[in-house]
Amino acid sequence: MIVNPYKLQMKTQPSPQETDTVNRYSAHYEAQLDPFSAFNSKERQRKYAQLSGPDKATLIMGRFILSNKVARMFTFFYAIFLHLLVMLVLFRLINTAACEWDTYADCSHKFSEHMQIFHLHQNGRSNITHI
Repeated sequence: MIVNPYKLQMKTQPSPQETDTVNRYSAHYEAQLDPFSAFNSKERQRKYAQLSGPDKATLIMGRFILSNKVARMFTFFYAIFLHLLVMLVLFRLINTAACEWDTYADCSHKFSEHMQIFHLHQNGRSNITHI
C-alpha cells in the first residue's frame, strides 16, 4: 500500500502575523525575480547617475513638491501670487507710461506753440529783443 505523504500532514491555519509576513516577503521576492522591474530599476539608476547637478536638484524638488500636499498647495498659491504681481506691475507701468506720454505730448505741443509765438522770425526779423 502506497501512502500519500501530503494527506498525512495536518492542515493548520497560519496566524495573521505569519500571513502578513509571508505576503510581504513573497511580494518582495517575486519583485526581485521579475526581469522587467530589475531592468527598469537599473535603467533609472543609470539615467540618474548621468544627470548634472542642477538637473538632480530639479528632480529632487519636483519629487518633493509632487509628493507633499502642503508643498503642492504652497507652490500653487505662490504661482498665483506671482502672476497677480506681474499683472499689477504691468498695469501700473502701462498707466504710468500713458500718463507720461500724455504729459510729453502736452509739453511738446506747448513748446512748439511757444517757439512759434516768441522765437520764430516773422517778416524777416526776430521777435527776440536783445539787451
